[in-house]
Amino acid sequence: MRSLQGTAQWAVSTLVSLIVLGGINVLRAQQVWPGDINNNGIVNGVDLLYHGVAEGGSGPERINTGTSWEAYNPALAWDGQFIDGLNYSQADVNGKGSVEQSDRKALWRKNYGQVHGAVIPDLFMSGNPAIDPVLNIVPVHSEVDAGDLIELSLNLGDVSNPITNFFGLTFTLSFDPDHIADETTSPLWNPDVLNIELSSGNWLNPNGDDVETFVQIDNAAGKLEVVIMRKNPGTVEGHGQIASIMGTNIEDIVMLEGATTTFTIDDIKLVDDNLVEYPVAGSTTSVVINAEGAALVAANENESEVSDASNSVGIQTLQVDSPTAIGTDNWREEAEVLSVDCRVYPNPVVDRLQVSLNTPAEDIEGLRLFSANGQLMRQVSQVEAPRAEIEVSDLPSGNYFLQVQTSAGPFTKIISK
Repeated sequence: MRSLQGTAQWAVSTLVSLIVLGGINVLRAQQVWPGDINNNGIVNGVDLLYHGVAEGGSGPERINTGTSWEAYNPALAWDGQFIDGLNYSQADVNGKGSVEQSDRKALWRKNYGQVHGAVIPDLFMSGNPAIDPVLNIVPVHSEVDAGDLIELSLNLGDVSNPITNFFGLTFTLSFDPDHIADETTSPLWNPDVLNIELSSGNWLNPNGDDVETFVQIDNAAGKLEVVIMRKNPGTVEGHGQIASIMGTNIEDIVMLEGATTTFTIDDIKLVDDNLVEYPVAGSTTSVVINAEGAALVAANENESEVSDASNSVGIQTLQVDSPTAIGTDNWREEAEVLSVDCRVYPNPVVDRLQVSLNTPAEDIEGLRLFSANGQLMRQVSQVEAPRAEIEVSDLPSGNYFLQVQTSAGPFTKIISK
């Protein structure tokens, strides 16, 4: 019969042997829920940051592969580990032995928002706007008309407090769901009602494809979770605008006396490529929605569109000095108000003009962009609803006329560049 000391020595020796053979380790006891990489009980944008840091890593497969929302026994430990000690194998969402793009699809599109056990809330390092960089939202127009596009500029840091180690960023944009139309057809990870467009040619995205963005929307709660992350390892530094956020379908509030809608950014986590977190302060802004929009008044009274309404979208009427300015002898007849649900953004535009059409594809015949003097600058003959894009980066600054050709007739919008 072993003595107590001998039994203890035997137990330690056996445990060490099992560890060496890879049969038991601390992480073996931690089950894998596909997508909950940091194992806090919920799948969200923080997990996507973990995945980005581990992307490209590889190691043993799980015994059971798959992405169904259930607990899997973990694979044998990989070589890499996160700053909190979790093994890189946790980022292998499908369990096939590598951290790759297919894992992100399962994480973000399939298991986002799933929970298990007791959820441990993520911690966010709140920044002080006096000494830390600010993730600032600034309205392009502080007042809009009912039915118009709301566009917000998203800026990160400034000259006094720049960003020094950017790999990835997640944050939540809170909005008033009474002023943003309910999600109806689009998936939650690609919403129509709110859209984020990354800026290009800047410190964060110099080549136009250096970063990627992910969004998830909860219309009922008025929450949009956003992740912006570098595609390659390493960090960058700088400051300034990084994206634009557009509300593409503001709720019709013509019967009200106007409203002020508020947007707030919080739950910010900015990390480097080792998941070291840096403090960033949030921000809040408001936009006034006028009950009686200038575009509606113009449509009802058949007046000329004023120059300061260049950011409006929806049904409008436009008059020009020359009846042949857009290549037709019946311009005013063709410019009559039509029931075409059209959203155009960003406006003013820099590189690419996005057109969102909620009209059946068979009713859309094409898009034409004219200069102010009537010269045809761009033409898109085939359009697949509900979206289209026109490249305008090489066009000179100024005002343009965008004409949407439909089976019911043309719809025209003033565009500024």
